Amino acid sequence: MTPTSRGTVKLASADPSYPPLVDPNGYAAEADRCSMREGIRQMLRLMLETAEGKDSVEDVVATSSQLELTLTSSDEDIDEYVRTFGATAYHAARIAAMGDVVDGDLKVRGIRGLRVVDASVLPVSIAAHLQVPLYALAEQAADIILGA
Repeated sequence: MTPTSRGTVKLASADPSYPPLVDPNGYAAEADRCSMREGIRQMLRLMLETAEGKDSVEDVVATSSQLELTLTSSDEDIDEYVRTFGATAYHAARIAAMGDVVDGDLKVRGIRGLRVVDASVLPVSIAAHLQVPLYALAEQAADIILGA
């Protein structure tokens, strides 16, 4: 929920019809890999060592590669599994972080007439659903833009 890996978003062209170059760079930081490994090991313990888990789960296998996760899987095996099958919900934050890309009035530095009001301006990752902080951001943006 609070990754330390940082990606990039760059312009592919001066032509606005070209999509940007997005590199999430997920799972790049050792802290993120360690956190994911421990989460997977805990999930495996719950699935394979508890009565409830044993009633529901026989094995954990990704059939397309036959990469099996067990309680004794190495860090390298878990990393390979996550790189192969991992996904994200893409609640991106910090892409246009306040203080770095946008100022306190949500204006993009160096570009006249452009403001950003979405999760990308959040200066830190939020370890929860983004609805409430984004409502607060939108309320504040409305006050800023309307001059309240």
